[in-house]
Amino acid sequence: MSTDKAVTPEVAETPSLERDRKAIRIETGRFARGLATRFPQAFIEAIGKHTKEEVLRLIRIALPPHPGRRRKASVTRAWELQQQGVAWCDIYPQCIPGYGGLRWKDRRKEQVRLQNAVHARPSSRPRQKRKISPVISNDEKNDRALFLAVAPATVKG
Repeated sequence: MSTDKAVTPEVAETPSLERDRKAIRIETGRFARGLATRFPQAFIEAIGKHTKEEVLRLIRIALPPHPGRRRKASVTRAWELQQQGVAWCDIYPQCIPGYGGLRWKDRRKEQVRLQNAVHARPSSRPRQKRKISPVISNDEKNDRALFLAVAPATVKG
């Protein structure tokens, strides 16, 4: 009778994953150094942050998506139609397979599922960060009030 323990795939792949992660870190470092060497003006302090953000955005686009559910073509199509202003009653037959043959309750269930999936899909527009007003001292408030009181008189209209 054998008492060997079953090896799970996660345990068996751990050394390989560690090697891959190390290789990715090394390759990423080479890539970053190469960019900085090839485009030194783009990474100067004044614009460097924006350049880094742009490089990261382009890398995110180029790499495959994160693990998880793959996007459904029907939801993508419904989202596109909805963005174009097409009414939901016209979207359902195009995006729900067998829509015409479904009973009323099943049809309604699929309509709700499709709408929920479309609304859960993140927008292609980047979310705007909330602007936080800075704390202004009394001296700054007085300076601002004085400036606003004097500025309109000096501006020719």
